[in-house]
Amino acid sequence: MKKMAIMAITMLTMVAVLSSVVNANSIASVSTDKKEYEQRENVQILITNNCRGALALCDYSIQNENGENVYTPKIVAYSTILQPGEIYTYIWTQTDDNGNMVVPGTYDVIIDYDSVQITILAAEEPNVGLVTDKSDYLVEQNILITMTNNDDKYVIVSNEYWVEDAKGNVIYTPRMVTFFRPLAPGAFIEYTWNQIDDQGKYIAPGAYTVCILQDSVRINIIDTPQIEVVTDKPIYDYGESVQITFTNVGDYTISVCTGYFVLDSNGEIVYTPNMIAFTPPLPPGSSIEYTWDQTVDDGTQVLPGTYIICTQHGSVTIDITAPNQNTNNGGLTNNGHSNSGTDLEIQQIITPKPVGPRIRT
Repeated sequence: MKKMAIMAITMLTMVAVLSSVVNANSIASVSTDKKEYEQRENVQILITNNCRGALALCDYSIQNENGENVYTPKIVAYSTILQPGEIYTYIWTQTDDNGNMVVPGTYDVIIDYDSVQITILAAEEPNVGLVTDKSDYLVEQNILITMTNNDDKYVIVSNEYWVEDAKGNVIYTPRMVTFFRPLAPGAFIEYTWNQIDDQGKYIAPGAYTVCILQDSVRINIIDTPQIEVVTDKPIYDYGESVQITFTNVGDYTISVCTGYFVLDSNGEIVYTPNMIAFTPPLPPGSSIEYTWDQTVDDGTQVLPGTYIICTQHGSVTIDITAPNQNTNNGGLTNNGHSNSGTDLEIQQIITPKPVGPRIRT
C-alpha cells in the first residue's frame, strides 16, 4: 500500500514537471517553408516538438495584419502525438474559413506556443494582348479574335472571352469549357465569332467590345458599306482605257469588295477581271482604282455600244464610240451615270459558320 502511494506521488510529480515544460515557450515552434508566397501557392506550416517528451500535436490559425482570424483548419490535431524533435507539416491553400482565396498581404501563422509571419505577394498580371483582324465589320461578317502572350516568359491564361454592347451588357459568351493553360512567349490563341449573340441571333449594327481578363478591344458593326463607284468619264473612244474608282464615302475603315463585271446592253457578261476581290482596309475618303482596257475575256476589243460596270455596290453605265469617232469629252466625270444600287447589282451572301478555338504556338 505504501509502495503504491509512493508511485502515485511520483506520477503526480512527473505530471507537474511535464506541465511546467508544456507551458514553456520552448515546447513547440512553428515555421514555414519560406517567407513569401505567390497567390494560390501552397504554404507549408511546420510544427516541431522541442521538448524532451512526447507532445500532442497542437492546432494552428491564420490571422491577417489587423489581427482578425481568417482561417482555422477543421481537424482534430490532438489525436496525433509528436515524439521529441519530430516535425509535423500542415498545408494551407491560402483559403479562408469560407473557402475563398485570401487577398495579398501579411499574415501570422499562430500556435499556442509560437507564431511566424508570412507575406502573400500580389500576382503580376500576365502581359496578354487582345486584337481583332480589323476594327470595322459588315453585318454577319466573321470576326477573328486573337489572344497573344506578349511577355518574355510563360504565363497562365484563361481561354475565356466575352462580348459587351455599348452599354456594357454582356451579349455573348462562348459555350465552351473554360480552362487555364500555360502560353509560351509570343504564342497565341485564336477564335472566330460569327456575330451571333447568346440568344442565337445576329447582333445589330453598332459598337461592341470584345473582352478578356487582361485586355479588351472595340469593334464596329456596319449595316451597309458606303462605297461610291464611278468612272473617269461617261463616254470613251474606241480602245480607250476605262478608269473605275471605288471610294469609301462612309465613316468607318472597311475592307471593300472591289470585284466587278462588264456587261453589254443585253446584260451578258463580256469581261470578268482576274483579280483579288477584297482590298486591304480602306479608310474613310480613300479610293482604289482599276483600269479596263475595253477587251473581253478572250482578249479581243469590245464592239462600240453601251456597257455596264457592275459591282456589289452599284453600277455605272458607259458608252464606247465607233472607231474614228472622236468623243473629245475632255475627261468628264460620270455626270450621273453612277446608278448605285441599281442595274444588275450583284448580291454576296455570307453564311458564317461557328469555328472552334485554334491554338498556335
